[in-house]
Amino acid sequence: MAHSPERIGADLSALGIAAGDTLMVHASLSALGFVEGGAAAVVEALVAAVGADEPESGTLVMPGFAESLCVPGRHRTLPTPLHEEARRLSPWRPRSEIETNAGAIAETFRRRPGTRRSPHPTDAYLALGARADAICGAHPLPFATGPDSPAGRLYELDAKQLLLGVGFNRLTQLHNAESRLPHGRRKTRILPLEGRTVLLEDTGDDLDVHFPEIGRLYVAAGHTRRGMVGDAQAVVVRSRAVDDFAHAYLAKALIPG
Repeated sequence: MAHSPERIGADLSALGIAAGDTLMVHASLSALGFVEGGAAAVVEALVAAVGADEPESGTLVMPGFAESLCVPGRHRTLPTPLHEEARRLSPWRPRSEIETNAGAIAETFRRRPGTRRSPHPTDAYLALGARADAICGAHPLPFATGPDSPAGRLYELDAKQLLLGVGFNRLTQLHNAESRLPHGRRKTRILPLEGRTVLLEDTGDDLDVHFPEIGRLYVAAGHTRRGMVGDAQAVVVRSRAVDDFAHAYLAKALIPG
């Protein structure tokens, strides 16, 4: 069955997505089924749903991650092979044309005129609308999804988060919850930046361990709004509530020792 952009828009409205919302979207195009107009039509339906192209209205946000630009080291003492691999990467310079590996919908959104990209080489956020500058204006290199990052600003704004055909293991807001824990998991990434190798501390990879369980418990507690968008299962949560729920869970699950 083919889904029209109007059908996608109606499905988003049924989930409570409305003009004026600040909405972070993690999405899978293939999960939606056949959409007339493809990824571009989905992006325009999302833009229209929150009014992101209207003055002083909503804001649409998506991940602009480009993990291929870094070496994902997981040790505080980095082995020599990782340094050698980093030397083979090209030094990064801030530029908006860096492609994202966060999926076709996010990449199409990145290319849309007016979309703002936060200035982070590997964990950028993309935004369009009234709060785009506030969300993407600054982005520290370490703890790229922590309290001082766009994820922290989404928490402050209590933005809506839409999982569109993907699970809670893709909900990057949960990394902000872990960043706020002094005993959270940590990793060290290395990146060739401005002609030198930079070590970046960040939260550890979840590896599908805790995040899906947080999602299962959060859904079971009745804190989500769920429905279908096209053929995709969709879940809507609020940034602050899901972040605080995950923070409390991880505080117990990641007890030191």
